[in-house]
Amino acid sequence: MINKCIFTLKEILPSENEVKHFKAGEFILVLAQKLDITEKVKLAAIKIWENIEKLNFVKSIHQVTLAACCLRFACALGEADDKDFDVIAGAAGITKMTLKNMYRELFPYRFYFITEECMIGNPQNLKNF
Repeated sequence: MINKCIFTLKEILPSENEVKHFKAGEFILVLAQKLDITEKVKLAAIKIWENIEKLNFVKSIHQVTLAACCLRFACALGEADDKDFDVIAGAAGITKMTLKNMYRELFPYRFYFITEECMIGNPQNLKNF
């Protein structure tokens, strides 16, 4: 009986070939569309994500949290699209504290990944928590 259950579960579960691992950049596009964020802020968030990945700052494997955090940094620097933690976390399907924890983890390094290429604003204008 137990063996039948195990075989049934193995048939239902997807194999490794069927699982697609999404990058945070793909989630940024989806979240920006959900939140109705301007193209400038969306491109800045993608650039922030690329810089974070390149510099290997993130220890988290949860790409949705990273995407939401990049959007939060970009929104905080953009004048028109300043979305707070609650709104971004709600759209991403994560808790506000999860987003704030990653924001706090990345905040000291903001001068490294928010560069002039982001074309959005000065990282000194960000608030710390």
